[in-house]
Amino acid sequence: MVAPLEVLAFAIGIKPALRFAGEPPEAERWRARGAAVAEGHGIVYVARSEQDARALRDAEALVHPGARRRAPDAEILEAHRALGRGLGYPRCCVEGFVARVVRGVDERADGTRAAERVVAAEDALRRTRVTHARLSFLLPTREALVPFDPCAFDCAPSLRYAAALFAAYEAREPESAASLRARLLAPLSLDASGARSVEPVIEIVFDRF
Repeated sequence: MVAPLEVLAFAIGIKPALRFAGEPPEAERWRARGAAVAEGHGIVYVARSEQDARALRDAEALVHPGARRRAPDAEILEAHRALGRGLGYPRCCVEGFVARVVRGVDERADGTRAAERVVAAEDALRRTRVTHARLSFLLPTREALVPFDPCAFDCAPSLRYAAALFAAYEAREPESAASLRARLLAPLSLDASGARSVEPVIEIVFDRF
């Protein structure tokens, strides 16, 4: 199932498409709502046009987990870019992800290894001047406002996306939104696996929401 906040982002028009693991009945439910749907690789792609849904499926053909392993050559990297752009991720954040694919998504700057999202967070921190909690992507995916790894915790297009989504969520479910805001603002101390730890490899204290 797709995360509820992503569904809301699609519904209010700030996210052009959705991608999630799903069964045929789930795909049919989206078709019944009038959305365009493509299926492949055990994944459902939902967009506003059949062309866009198929483009997402085709972009992922080379990079989904079950695809044949190969080095990240130009074709692979362009497939990642096409998938990210099609899902509405900011270009700067897509390029940040592509750079990690080239380096190794679990390889830290010092050459040691850590969970992919920890590596993404470390990269983002190096580019950040002011840490905004609404760009925290280290909560469970269903609770994150941003469904991608921002290139920095003050990335302007990511902040606009998160602000629009949070405003819509707050208008619909103010109590749940307040609870989410508090969880996003909580400082993070994580070990290399991405678990909370008293001996972290990364610590984030957010300056503002």
